[in-house]
Amino acid sequence: MNNKILLFTVAVISILSSCKDKPLQEYRKVEFTTHASKDTIYLFDTHDKIGSALSLSFTYPISQDPKDSVEQLQHAFVSLFLGEGYAYQAPDLAIDQYVKNFHSQKANLEKEYTQLCEYAKEDDLEERKDLSYFMSIKDSVLYNEHGILSLLVTTSSYTGGAHGTTTKKVRTLTTKGTILTEEDIFAENYTDELKNILIDKLLVQNKAKDINELYELGFIFTEGIVPNGNFYVSKEGITYVYGAYEIACYAIGISEVFLPFDDIRMLLRKKSPISFLL
Repeated sequence: MNNKILLFTVAVISILSSCKDKPLQEYRKVEFTTHASKDTIYLFDTHDKIGSALSLSFTYPISQDPKDSVEQLQHAFVSLFLGEGYAYQAPDLAIDQYVKNFHSQKANLEKEYTQLCEYAKEDDLEERKDLSYFMSIKDSVLYNEHGILSLLVTTSSYTGGAHGTTTKKVRTLTTKGTILTEEDIFAENYTDELKNILIDKLLVQNKAKDINELYELGFIFTEGIVPNGNFYVSKEGITYVYGAYEIACYAIGISEVFLPFDDIRMLLRKKSPISFLL
C-alpha cells in the first residue's frame, strides 16, 4: 500500500512539473508585404487644379503559421484598413476598388469647387486655385509574437474647414483574424477600476495633481477617460489611444495612456489569449 501511495505521489508531481515546464506554443511569425498607392483627382481635366490627393500604404500578411489561414487574417487587415465594405476582397483588389471609388468623387469635387469660386466672387475674395483635399491611410504592425498581432491604422485627411484631422485606430488580434476586445482580456467588472487606473496614469504622464489640473492643461473632456476599445498589446503592457476631442482639445491632439502589466495584473483574466505575456 505504501509503495502504491508513493508511486501515485511521484506520478502526480511528475504531471504537475511537466505542465509547469511546458513551453509556450510556438508560432511562426507572420510575414508581411506593403502595397503603396498614390493618386490625384485633377479638376476639369487640368493638372493645375487639384481636387483631392490619395496616399495609401497598406502593410498586410502574406504568410503565417500553417495552423491558421492567411486569407482570414487578410480579411481582418483589409477591414481595419479600408472598412468593412472591402473586407472579403483580396488586399490588392480591395486597394484597386478603393482607388476606383476615390475617382468617382470627381464630379462632386468639381461642383464644390465651382460653388466656392462663386462664393468668393460674391464676397470679392481671390478665386481659389484648387481644393487641395487629401486622404492618407497608413498601417503598421506594432506587435507580432506567438500568434498575437497589434495593428495601428493612421488616417489623415483634409476636406475643407479650418484644419485637417488625424485618427489612430489600434487593434490587437489573433492570427485567426479575431479582434480581441476588453472582455477577452479583462476579468468581470473591470470597468470602474480600469477607468481609475487610466486617470491616474494620465495624471502622472502630464504631471498633474488632479482632474482640475488636467482640465487646465487641455483635457477638457475628462468624462471620456474610460476604456474605449481602442487599445493595443505589447510585451510590456496595454496602451489606450484617444482621438482629438475624445478627452482633450484639438491642440492636445491624440493622447496615449500606457498601462504596464504590473499595474493591471489584478484586472486581467487568468486565461486569455495574452496570458503568456504575464
